[in-house]
Formats: sequence, C-alpha cells, structure tokens
Amino acid sequence: MSSADQPSITVLSTRGMLFDPPKAGSYEFEDVILNVSNAQLLAPAPGGRFIRRFFGLAGQTGQVAASHLIRSRRRFSRTDVETADMLFVLCQGIRDVAILDAIPGWRRKFGKVVIWLEDHWIAKNHGARPWLKRIENVDLIICGVQTTVEVLQHAVPGRCIHLPPGIDALRFCPVSLDDKRPIEVCSIGRRSQGQHQALQNLAAQTGIYYDFDTLSGQQFTDHTEHRTALASRLQRSRFFIANYARAGQDEIVGNQRDIGFRHFEGIAAGAVLIGAPPDSISYRENLDWPDAVIETPLDGSSITDLVRALSADPDRISTARSRNIYAALTRHDWSYRWQAVMNEVNLPAPCTDAAIDRQDQLDRRTRSLEFN
Repeated sequence: MSSADQPSITVLSTRGMLFDPPKAGSYEFEDVILNVSNAQLLAPAPGGRFIRRFFGLAGQTGQVAASHLIRSRRRFSRTDVETADMLFVLCQGIRDVAILDAIPGWRRKFGKVVIWLEDHWIAKNHGARPWLKRIENVDLIICGVQTTVEVLQHAVPGRCIHLPPGIDALRFCPVSLDDKRPIEVCSIGRRSQGQHQALQNLAAQTGIYYDFDTLSGQQFTDHTEHRTALASRLQRSRFFIANYARAGQDEIVGNQRDIGFRHFEGIAAGAVLIGAPPDSISYRENLDWPDAVIETPLDGSSITDLVRALSADPDRISTARSRNIYAALTRHDWSYRWQAVMNEVNLPAPCTDAAIDRQDQLDRRTRSLEFN
C-alpha cells in the first residue's frame, strides 16, 4: 500500500536541539516512525546558548521564558506546517513539551495530538503543573513510567496510558547467536558504585574485560552513529548491567521502580542481563521469561560470584541469550510500539511498503537465528 493511502503523521522532534546520549534512543524511535508511516519530520534547530538555557529552565518562569525563546528563535510559518491526521511529540522530560510553541496554532492543525513522556516521575510532578497545563487538550498522553500514569490521569483531563520503551531490533540484534563476545561485563551510563567496584576488583584479579564509561556529560554528533556503536558494543558483551531505571537517584524516582532503555538494548543485543530489576507490573509484563534479568543487588556483594557461576554454565547463558533476542524481535521492536500508539487513537496501523518490509525483516531474522 502506498504511503498516500495511510494517515498523515507529523513528528515534532527535539533532535535539532538536544544531543545528550539518552535522546539518541528517542530519535531512533522517530526514525522508525518516519520509515514505516506517511510521516513528515519537523525539527526546530535553534543555535548557540539556547539549548542549555531552554532545557535548564524550571517552573512558571521557565515555562514562559522557554516559550519566548522558541518563538524568537524558530517558529514555523503557517505555510511550513501542513495539517495532518496526527501530531506526535516524543518528550524525554516534561519540559520538552515547550517545543509545541514552535508550531503556531498546533491544536487546530492536527486531528489527533499524542505526547509521549518517557521519563516523568511522581517526585517531580509537583513542579510540572505549568507544563502539564500546556498539554491539557491533547488526545493521548503516553508515559514510559507505569506507576506515574495514575497521577497524570488526575492532573490532566485527557487519556493517559503506559507503554514501555522499545528498541530498533534490526540494528541491535546480532546476525548469529555464536558471535564472539570478548567483553565479559559491560556497564553503560549511570551505575551502582558497589557493583562497579566489585567488577573492577574482579577484572584486576582475573584479567577479564570489564567495559565501562569513564566520561560524563558528553554529547553525540550523530544519533544513528551513536546507536550503531552502542549496538556493536553490546553485541560483543556476555553480561550487561541493567538495574531498575535511575537506580541510585531516589531524589528523582522516590519509591518508584520501573524498567528502562537499558533492558531493551541489552536483550536485543543478546547480552545476559544482570542487576537489580524493578518490582513493577511493567517489568513482569514485558520481561516475563526466565533469566530476563538475573538478579544481583546494587551493593555489589554478590556480583562477582554471579559472574563466575554464570561463566561456568554456558548452557544457561546460551538459553538466556536466545530468549532475550527472540523477545526483542517478536515483541519489542519500535514498530510494535508504534502500532500500539496508532491503535490507541483509532488510526490504522502502518501498512506502507516500508512497514511490511520491516515486519518481513524481523520475521526473517527470527527464523535465521534458529532459536531452541
């Protein structure tokens, strides 16, 4: 089916303004949407100090100032933005919704408006009122944190649901289950100091390759290259640290526990996930197979013994790897998340040639790996 026969989608993106590593996964999702749907991309690209000023602002003052900055730097004219069946905005945090001001009269231009909040926690909700007010009249708010949905339902009149993160399974899944994995343990981004110190000691004692980040605050230059490099790194890792989202940041998450991007990146790449999993409905629904995450506490007290025990049990590793990759290919590709979004707003799921081809590729990759 041609794209002209499909609902028209406008994707409004922060990719022209934000280049922090966590955003690369968001832009990966947008790329899949743009590929499989009849969609156009709008990405305001202000320059200079605007990037940090815009997203460092807070509260009512920040809301007004941020809106003013967007209007003064880049506001699409009415001829730039065509009407469409749906506007989709993927926001990492609540303040990202200020990007809506880049489109004058956005509510009148689109039949449906969907906002996806990836990282919105109850502990931060008290300061979010000015931002939530801006999206009171959208058709659907999707929250990546399952336990925040009920709070949002009381804060805004529109519908709120939960959907978990996803993954570009075609990028992250390995070509073969038997590829060499020279990295014994890989840890990316935020980490538990207890686990980290224990693994450093293990590496010093045994000579294993423990791969971890040594820099912070960096930005990517190209989100596709960043995601491809990450996929390559994880495809070469036997074990991958995957704790609950924002582990150790109780000032942000409070008592909430949920899954994060790391879980889906790890399973798709075929790494065996070890860490402190969340005790949450979302975890039990989306990573519901044995050894999806092999548990070890944040304090690192048992992680070296676990790595040694798993390394001595190649059958368990092989089975866990196969289950992880299979789930990514059959359940957690971004295209499945996009189908769920379209279903929620009563629009037909993508049936373009590109969408059909992507599903065929996922099916072929699943068959070629010959899972047990």
